[in-house]
Amino acid sequence: MKTKYIRSILLGSAFICMSNIAHAQANNTSDTEPGAETARQETIVITGTRRAGRTVEDSAVPIDVLTSEELIGGATDTNDILKTLIPSYNVQQISVGGGSPFIRPPTLRGLPPDQILVLVNGKRRHRSALVDLGGGGALAAGAHAVDIASIPSIAIGQVEVLRDGASAQYGSDAIAGVINFILKDDPDGMSGSAQWGSYYEGDGDSARLQANIGLPLTENGFINVSGEFSSDERTQRGVDPLPALAAYADAGAPLEELREEQTVWGSPRRQRFGVFVNGGLDLTDDDELYFFGNYTDSFADNRFVYRAVGSGIYGQSEIDPSFDLRDIYPYGFVPRLSANVHDYSAAFGVTGAIFGEGGYDLSATGGRNSLEYNIGHTINPSYGADSATSVRIGDLIQSETALNGELSYPFPMPGFASPLSVAVGAEYRHENYEITPGEPAGWMQGPLTDLTVGTSGVPGHSIDDAGSWSRDSASLYVDMETDITNKWLVNIAGRYDNFSDFGDTVNGKIATRFEFVDGYAVRASASTGFRAPTPGQSNTINTQTGFLGIDPIIIKTQPASSPAAQYFGAEDLTPEESTNFTLGFTASPTSNLSLTLDLYQIEVTDRIAISGNQYLTDADKQALDDLGVPSALTTDAVKFFTNTFDTETKGVDLVATYDTSLGAYGDLKLSLAYNHNETEVTKIDDPTIINRERKVGIEKSIPKDTANFTVNHSKGPFSSMVRFSYYGEWVDASDFFGDSTFGPDVLIDVEGTYEFLDHYSLTVGATNVADKYPGETPPFYRNYGIIYTSTSPYGYNGGFYYMRLTSRF
Repeated sequence: MKTKYIRSILLGSAFICMSNIAHAQANNTSDTEPGAETARQETIVITGTRRAGRTVEDSAVPIDVLTSEELIGGATDTNDILKTLIPSYNVQQISVGGGSPFIRPPTLRGLPPDQILVLVNGKRRHRSALVDLGGGGALAAGAHAVDIASIPSIAIGQVEVLRDGASAQYGSDAIAGVINFILKDDPDGMSGSAQWGSYYEGDGDSARLQANIGLPLTENGFINVSGEFSSDERTQRGVDPLPALAAYADAGAPLEELREEQTVWGSPRRQRFGVFVNGGLDLTDDDELYFFGNYTDSFADNRFVYRAVGSGIYGQSEIDPSFDLRDIYPYGFVPRLSANVHDYSAAFGVTGAIFGEGGYDLSATGGRNSLEYNIGHTINPSYGADSATSVRIGDLIQSETALNGELSYPFPMPGFASPLSVAVGAEYRHENYEITPGEPAGWMQGPLTDLTVGTSGVPGHSIDDAGSWSRDSASLYVDMETDITNKWLVNIAGRYDNFSDFGDTVNGKIATRFEFVDGYAVRASASTGFRAPTPGQSNTINTQTGFLGIDPIIIKTQPASSPAAQYFGAEDLTPEESTNFTLGFTASPTSNLSLTLDLYQIEVTDRIAISGNQYLTDADKQALDDLGVPSALTTDAVKFFTNTFDTETKGVDLVATYDTSLGAYGDLKLSLAYNHNETEVTKIDDPTIINRERKVGIEKSIPKDTANFTVNHSKGPFSSMVRFSYYGEWVDASDFFGDSTFGPDVLIDVEGTYEFLDHYSLTVGATNVADKYPGETPPFYRNYGIIYTSTSPYGYNGGFYYMRLTSRF
């Protein structure tokens, strides 16, 4: 297997290098002056302000800026790259959990994934098709968020992370903060890289090819194209299954066949291909047409928990005693779930000058994400010997379109240090969520009515589950900013949003910065915010196999408005509401030293989440059947979305950077980032819906303290990086098994690069170089094959080494 990947890397490297050599021969001069890249990305930001020329240092709110060079790393997933750079950004390694291993939802500042607003070039990014039904962990359960992994790192010129509430500026979702991916816009030049890596355990072989090219678009424009292909083999960190299957082995079963009947507790097998395009064209001296978009396609598969046969729901049928599931799966079976994720978007706009010093921006954006499920190595027991063993489950589809218009003008303010920059805008958005039906063999009742209905693992989407749901929203906003004095900045924003499915909301924000001594300033902000329940959250219907102890059960997710959910007290969903406060201090005592310290508090009321399982008694099943709930008599538990609890999150962010020249010994850059975050569930309307396990998970499933300290050194053609990452204690909560506490842990990443022949570099490195694993779970988890907790903030694959060949022209 490794030989195959090495061959792919070498061929890909040769192709990239040959292409770049040809490009260099055709273009042996460059219009880009040395240092132009640095100047372009110096510290100018567009996130959190609509005033041109604002920098990180003089912003009234905390903003992190990550350059394209910082986004180069050993990971093939943009999520994992951001996790190593932003302490408050967390994404877990999910092995088994429906769609969560395929679209991994990140969290920011201890808040759910869908409370992060994601932008590309300042425009809202569409959500993924995945509504997380609990597989992504306590914080992600119920979230409907963006698939950040669909944005390849090679396409990114800069990432701006606004660590503040911003609903008054951008609308729904911007409670935890805003992540803005600024695409590369170089009009010429070419770069490419080929990387191969593997885990210390000898599995999880990883290959990645990336390429970027900038081209002129006539004499007045540019087009920049980025492409990426990555392939990752699965890892396995679970228990050896053979001891648990000893009875089969003793009966003469082939060992290799038994090994196939195991749950894969590790990373799934995955392939991804993506292309991003970014372009612009000057229409006049003052007006520019811009456009960008992407197409990303990925495939991944994973496995569910082992199913023993011969008893229980996989036992004999009284209707057909001749049917024996052991004739199909003599050693038991493990269902295989696979998913194809298709993601594409397009944005077009015109921006320019108006009314002299004023500006305008008109844009139209659209995006679509689909998740196509298939399940294999499974069984619909109710069909007996005629059951299909592989079926198409059905698709989930999220699509969004938006129209936006904005005007800005700097009004002179006598006595002020700068004009009053006023931006007003209007936006229209349309969202649609769709569930398509799967093959009938996956969800229909077969002739053996005394056995379980539906394919094991994930039954297909039935006709009753399928549907399409839309909503429209319209918004008006105003954003004002001025320097009252040379030392005092004030920003005020307000926004009105109206949604077709629940009504309207008004939010506001005020932020200020005061430089009391040259290089030293205090800053503060206060804002209100909201997050509207998505059409997916309001309407999702799903059937899946879960476990009560070690016994498999059928769990149905129902809309909050459904009879089944309202039988247990559910009410129609309403928006989450928030208040956000920050207080910070910034210092730049010298030109090469900067320090920021920010305190924050975020209160969220009526949080939307998926409930815990509501287990059905025989009386409950009959009552739901009388209400006309489909498959009520064969359902063991119901869960649903609900507004039922409030939280308060408090934290501290510390960021420090120091650059210095060591003379003959090269250049040194030191950076420290630290986050302390505490979340408390302050109110629960119904503890039977959000139970103790979920409460502990929300409060303690991620470390309260995380930090990274990075040392970068360069001298001549050599450069190196060492990063220390600290993760404090975290808790894996379980009412059934008991809570387990893990950490604290320190991980070390290292990387070294050698540049040669002017345009090429070779990098070797390792992440988690000491091969650190989280503590082991309690012994009872071994019944499922689990050794390590999925709540680990750094996963449980161990050390990873890699090498990368890069070329730039």
